[in-house]
Amino acid sequence: MELRVVLGQLEGAVADAERLLAPPHRAADDPHLRGAIANALLASGARPRVVALLEAPGLATDPWWLADRGRLLLHLGQPEAALASCDQALALSPDESHALHLRATALARLGRADEAAATYDRARRLASSEEGLAQARTLGDPGLLAVALGARQLALWEPGRAAER
Repeated sequence: MELRVVLGQLEGAVADAERLLAPPHRAADDPHLRGAIANALLASGARPRVVALLEAPGLATDPWWLADRGRLLLHLGQPEAALASCDQALALSPDESHALHLRATALARLGRADEAAATYDRARRLASSEEGLAQARTLGDPGLLAVALGARQLALWEPGRAAER
């Protein structure tokens, strides 16, 4: 499904999404699959379906899903809702670096630059740790992994600069 989105085969990606959401697959119960399905629907312009998927019950206690829900809400132009979703994720898992990065983005879009910078700094410090790097690898998010590796490199090679940032 994700490959179809990359290749521009949006109708096929949406058909895959519909198939995965229908019984017996129950893909909406898997946070990573739900995110992939939402990406396919978002790319195809099926915004109402994305909103319905975001509101579907079942994953309200999964910090990764709540953070990814924030990412999708940012794509839908809803930074306040994205911030609330990221805050829910952080209430469950305070060191969820995915949620911290997205929270910083939501704050920036809301014009709250000081809070965004502080949140981003916290996320960067976490990303430079072994736990943050492991989390970025587990999520498989290339952007988050790049931030984690960059922060790690800065901490290793330029410890003075890492402390001042």
